[in-house]
Amino acid sequence: TEETFEDSPLPPPSQNNTSHWPTTLSLYIKAKPHEFFYGYGLMQAILNHGFVHGSMQFFHYGDTHKTLFSLTSLDPPGGFNLDKMGAFKTSGLCLFMQPQRLQQATLVLEQMVSLGQQNQKKV
Repeated sequence: TEETFEDSPLPPPSQNNTSHWPTTLSLYIKAKPHEFFYGYGLMQAILNHGFVHGSMQFFHYGDTHKTLFSLTSLDPPGGFNLDKMGAFKTSGLCLFMQPQRLQQATLVLEQMVSLGQQNQKKV
Protein backbone atom coordinates (compact mmCIF):
# COMPACT_ATOMS: atom_id res chain seq x y z
CA THR A 1 0.00 0.00 0.00
CA GLU A 2 1.16 3.52 -0.70
CA GLU A 3 1.57 5.91 2.19
CA THR A 4 0.75 9.57 1.89
CA PHE A 5 2.38 12.37 3.82
CA GLU A 6 -0.78 12.61 5.92
CA ASP A 7 -0.53 8.90 6.81
CA SER A 8 3.18 9.03 7.60
CA PRO A 9 4.35 12.52 8.58
CA LEU A 10 8.06 13.19 8.36
CA PRO A 11 9.89 14.28 11.50
CA PRO A 12 11.01 17.88 11.87
CA PRO A 13 14.33 18.58 10.10
CA SER A 14 16.14 18.76 13.45
CA GLN A 15 15.53 15.05 13.99
CA ASN A 16 17.68 12.53 12.16
CA ASN A 17 16.08 9.36 13.49
CA THR A 18 14.69 7.61 10.40
CA SER A 19 13.57 4.39 12.09
CA HIS A 20 9.91 5.37 11.73
CA TRP A 21 10.24 6.54 8.11
CA PRO A 22 9.04 4.36 5.22
CA THR A 23 11.67 2.04 3.72
CA THR A 24 11.60 3.99 0.45
CA LEU A 25 10.56 7.58 -0.23
CA SER A 26 9.55 8.39 -3.80
CA LEU A 27 8.93 11.64 -5.64
CA TYR A 28 7.09 11.50 -8.96
CA ILE A 29 7.54 14.02 -11.75
CA LYS A 30 4.77 13.57 -14.31
CA ALA A 31 4.58 15.07 -17.77
CA LYS A 32 1.42 16.97 -18.60
CA PRO A 33 -1.49 14.77 -19.76
CA HIS A 34 -0.88 13.36 -23.26
CA GLU A 35 2.72 14.67 -23.22
CA PHE A 36 6.08 13.02 -22.60
CA PHE A 37 9.67 13.72 -21.60
CA TYR A 38 11.95 12.89 -24.53
CA GLY A 39 15.40 11.39 -25.11
CA TYR A 40 18.49 13.50 -25.32
CA GLY A 41 16.93 16.65 -23.83
CA LEU A 42 15.82 14.67 -20.80
CA MET A 43 19.21 12.97 -20.48
CA GLN A 44 21.03 16.32 -20.70
CA ALA A 45 18.85 17.83 -17.95
CA ILE A 46 19.49 14.80 -15.71
CA LEU A 47 23.26 14.84 -16.31
CA ASN A 48 23.45 18.62 -15.80
CA HIS A 49 22.11 18.09 -12.27
CA GLY A 50 24.94 15.72 -11.36
CA PHE A 51 23.34 12.33 -11.90
CA VAL A 52 25.44 9.45 -13.20
CA HIS A 53 24.09 6.55 -15.26
CA GLY A 54 24.78 3.24 -13.55
CA SER A 55 23.35 0.15 -11.93
CA MET A 56 20.07 -1.21 -13.36
CA GLN A 57 20.29 1.52 -16.06
CA PHE A 58 19.06 4.07 -13.49
CA PHE A 59 20.58 7.48 -12.90
CA HIS A 60 22.13 7.88 -9.45
CA TYR A 61 22.99 10.95 -7.41
CA GLY A 62 25.66 11.01 -4.74
CA ASP A 63 29.40 10.77 -4.45
CA THR A 64 31.86 8.06 -5.46
CA HIS A 65 31.24 6.18 -2.21
CA LYS A 66 27.48 6.25 -1.77
CA THR A 67 24.31 6.79 -3.80
CA LEU A 68 22.01 9.23 -2.01
CA PHE A 69 19.03 8.77 -4.34
CA SER A 70 18.21 7.42 -7.78
CA LEU A 71 16.03 8.30 -10.75
CA THR A 72 13.99 5.94 -12.95
CA SER A 73 11.39 6.20 -15.67
CA LEU A 74 7.78 5.67 -14.61
CA ASP A 75 7.24 3.60 -17.73
CA PRO A 76 8.43 -0.03 -17.85
CA PRO A 77 11.09 -1.25 -17.72
CA GLY A 78 12.11 1.83 -15.71
CA GLY A 79 15.72 2.11 -16.80
CA PHE A 80 17.40 4.33 -19.38
CA ASN A 81 19.14 2.54 -22.25
CA LEU A 82 21.69 5.16 -23.33
CA ASP A 83 22.07 3.51 -26.76
CA LYS A 84 18.38 4.19 -27.44
CA MET A 85 17.94 7.65 -25.89
CA GLY A 86 17.19 9.22 -29.28
CA ALA A 87 13.92 7.29 -29.42
CA PHE A 88 13.24 7.33 -25.66
CA LYS A 89 10.10 8.87 -24.19
CA THR A 90 8.46 8.56 -20.79
CA SER A 91 5.29 9.83 -19.13
CA GLY A 92 7.21 10.62 -15.96
CA LEU A 93 10.15 10.13 -13.66
CA CYS A 94 10.57 8.70 -10.18
CA LEU A 95 13.20 9.92 -7.75
CA PHE A 96 13.61 7.58 -4.80
CA MET A 97 15.74 7.16 -1.71
CA GLN A 98 16.09 4.72 1.17
CA PRO A 99 16.26 7.00 4.23
CA GLN A 100 17.20 4.32 6.74
CA ARG A 101 20.48 3.73 4.87
CA LEU A 102 21.57 7.38 5.10
CA GLN A 103 23.31 9.36 7.83
CA GLN A 104 21.53 12.66 7.12
CA ALA A 105 18.30 11.50 5.53
CA THR A 106 16.40 14.74 6.13
CA LEU A 107 19.02 16.78 4.28
CA VAL A 108 19.14 14.23 1.46
CA LEU A 109 15.33 14.34 1.18
CA GLU A 110 15.42 18.14 0.92
CA GLN A 111 18.11 17.88 -1.76
CA MET A 112 16.11 15.24 -3.68
CA VAL A 113 12.97 17.41 -3.63
CA SER A 114 14.96 20.46 -4.75
CA LEU A 115 16.54 18.57 -7.66
CA GLY A 116 13.13 17.15 -8.57
CA GLN A 117 11.70 20.66 -8.78
CA GLN A 118 14.66 21.85 -10.86
CA ASN A 119 14.37 18.88 -13.26
CA GLN A 120 10.63 19.45 -13.62
CA LYS A 121 11.30 22.98 -14.86
CA LYS A 122 13.98 21.83 -17.33
CA VAL A 123 12.24 18.86 -18.95
